[in-house]
Amino acid sequence: MYGFMVAGFMITMGNLGDRIGRRKLLMIGATGFGLASTLAAFSSTPLMLIAASALVLFGVALLVLTSLRHIRPTGSPPLSEAMTSSLSVDAPDLALA
Repeated sequence: MYGFMVAGFMITMGNLGDRIGRRKLLMIGATGFGLASTLAAFSSTPLMLIAASALVLFGVALLVLTSLRHIRPTGSPPLSEAMTSSLSVDAPDLALA
């Protein structure tokens, strides 16, 4: 379920990033992620925790989408872009392994 929500948010946020700017979206995502994480940490009911987790997913989608756009090398061959994107997405999974 987590993957589906992040994927859905990323499609929407990609369009929004094109409209308002990716740097603004990065800052909104970082702030939203921090506030939602704090809200989740201090939640007192299960419903509040679920709602805060959904907000955290929203922030994650913003951060992943905009950070991938900022670290992608410009003017490089497509293989290099694919390698950079896949490594940046897979790095947290490798750290957990």
